[in-house]
Amino acid sequence: MQNTYFFMLLVFLISTGSWAKSEQALFNQVSPAIFQIKTSTDEASSKASYGSGFAIEKTGLLITNYHVIATSLQEEEQKYNIYVLVDEKPIPAQIVAVDIIHDLALLKIDYTFKRTLKLTKKIPLTGETIFSLGLPKDLKLSLIKGTFNGILKHTRYERILMSSPINAGMSGGPTLNTKSEVIGVNVSVLRQSQNISFCVPIKHVYDLIDAYKKNTFNNLKDKIHLFLQAQLIEIQQTLIEDMQKNKGENSKLDNWTFAPPSTSLKCWSKNEKEKNKTYEYKQQTCHLPADAYISDTLSSGSYNLNFISINNLKRTKIQFYNVLESSYNATTYDFRDEFSFITNKEVISRYSCDNQIIVNQNNIPFKINFCMNTYIRYTGLYNIIVKGVSLLKGNEAFFFAFSMQGFSQTNIEKFIRHQLDHINFEGKR
Repeated sequence: MQNTYFFMLLVFLISTGSWAKSEQALFNQVSPAIFQIKTSTDEASSKASYGSGFAIEKTGLLITNYHVIATSLQEEEQKYNIYVLVDEKPIPAQIVAVDIIHDLALLKIDYTFKRTLKLTKKIPLTGETIFSLGLPKDLKLSLIKGTFNGILKHTRYERILMSSPINAGMSGGPTLNTKSEVIGVNVSVLRQSQNISFCVPIKHVYDLIDAYKKNTFNNLKDKIHLFLQAQLIEIQQTLIEDMQKNKGENSKLDNWTFAPPSTSLKCWSKNEKEKNKTYEYKQQTCHLPADAYISDTLSSGSYNLNFISINNLKRTKIQFYNVLESSYNATTYDFRDEFSFITNKEVISRYSCDNQIIVNQNNIPFKINFCMNTYIRYTGLYNIIVKGVSLLKGNEAFFFAFSMQGFSQTNIEKFIRHQLDHINFEGKR
């Protein structure tokens, strides 16, 4: 028995030792191809932003996240340049291709890399070990061991879900399989979570490299915002088409029915009665858990939905209408300050607000308020927040609120019409 125990312990020690050696070997193999990337006013200045990147071709091509270098594109008052730190020496970099939807950027520097990383189209199996590398918190190059948990897809947005404690500064670094092959690009962590993080699937890196080599991004330096605008227009169009093609059964709250949410959305429900039990409400809230990052104060290509039914139990009609009015005007439904944190008039316009009475195709009248503003640089894209309440007389009412970021005026109209025309009341009018 003692010999058996000793043998098992010996096997365990040998196996854990070999794992440690293999991880050390992996780090030594790939670390020469991973670099810190910073934006700053000049080579010697402090960082305005920083992250990681990795070499994919010896001719000076690197992959990183778009959000790592976005400061160099989105800051108007101060000119920031991009630098890749090679042996602690900052080398100027140029953006040669960009994918804002998947948060990727392809950079080129005047340098011949000694080592590059190998990409692979083979996706690991759920539960397989993976390794993420980068420079967390501006410290030093680190290797983080994690677990592959599959790919999340929200329309065009795709992310690999990892159990891996990556940190700020590792964005743009590689995630590898046990063969030292790149399967994705570190991109983000889920706030207030335990080691839930994400990377961009490698297929989008392949697509970006392919587009670059086909000269899709000719004269990018002079036209980069036009390329970004085209990609932002593409994603909002995809979201509208995804919403319209959903032919599932309508959602329902009490006697109210409304459009089924897209399968890309995350939804929650809540049922409560007022403390004196004179009325009750039921709520469904949905949001798209992804967007296209433009800058620290601006994103695009996402939306939220909120639906509430209110049922009068004991109040008089006048008391119930007072409840509806106070609820509609309550702070929780107020949206006038939604865009107030954006003060740079070079980025987004001041919002303008209006209200209307609209009757949908089911002959239900609604009071609607909305506020809207426009992106200055990316013309034709708007943010809008809409809230409304049904005006049917009776003991049941319906509230809704929508927010949309980065949609064309035509698609905003399609979105609102789609949502409104699906609202119906199946009770007695």
